Amino acid sequence: MEQGEKTADPREVRDHINLTAFGMILYSLTTLLFVLPSEFLSDGRFYWHLATLGAVAGVAVLFFLYRRTMSVPVLFARSGREMTPPAFLLFLIVFFSAQMTSTLLELGLEALLNALGLSMESSLVYATLTSTSPMMLFYAAVVAPVAEELVYRGFCLRLTQRFGKVFAIVFSAFAFAVMHENLPQAVFAFQAGLVLGFVTLRYSLHWAILMHFINNFVLGDLADTLCAFLPENAQALLYYLFFGMMLISAVFVMSAKRGMLGAWLQENRAEKGTYRYALTALLMIVLILMHLVPALLLLDIL
Repeated sequence: MEQGEKTADPREVRDHINLTAFGMILYSLTTLLFVLPSEFLSDGRFYWHLATLGAVAGVAVLFFLYRRTMSVPVLFARSGREMTPPAFLLFLIVFFSAQMTSTLLELGLEALLNALGLSMESSLVYATLTSTSPMMLFYAAVVAPVAEELVYRGFCLRLTQRFGKVFAIVFSAFAFAVMHENLPQAVFAFQAGLVLGFVTLRYSLHWAILMHFINNFVLGDLADTLCAFLPENAQALLYYLFFGMMLISAVFVMSAKRGMLGAWLQENRAEKGTYRYALTALLMIVLILMHLVPALLLLDIL
């Protein structure tokens, strides 16, 4: 341990993380309660309508729960820095590069699971679904970016910022990844969450919502629709060319900014033990398990 490095108070960390995790659990349960009725309809035509209502209700629950400390001005607080077009482009490049790094990590994870007699094939199919109805498109392009950013880069990030900016970014990205209940999606969501969290703290939540929208709509549904007429081999080639370029560009960007980024990480790091105490908080364990179990059940047995 470095001289002068402080150690976090286990009780303070766990108590505060339990309070934060409680909100995340309530949000998840609220959204689940709204979509459950659609399970009794064979065609599921109202699923995305109910999911939209559930997301709105879930966010409303969090506003009520944390009404004394979290308000719209607090969640959308600006750091004082102004986002410029060149800066936004650089953040998009790093954000987009997560697609390629996720693909590479998924290959390694799939190989590991195969050795255990499991596969992520069904998980990958679910993770790459595109919108099949106007309401599904509205949910994916508008509702999800706004609701999820409010929950994870809004409430979760702001509630944990007291333990350091780096911790708040990593913790909120981890909670965001776990929430997806899908291993391939979680791999990408964690990396994307790191970028979105940094952008929120450095600029504003507005920009994280916009980046999330671009990912879901432009790189998701719109790109898939435009490329649908191409042969599968051509689609795969375009994917690897575009996101490969994003990854190479991101490496150059991060290399050029490594000094500034290193100093920022050092200045804003958490006290010793913070991550360990946070992950062993009772309600955090409950939150992880309630989302991890569905993710594991989605795996295929070889």
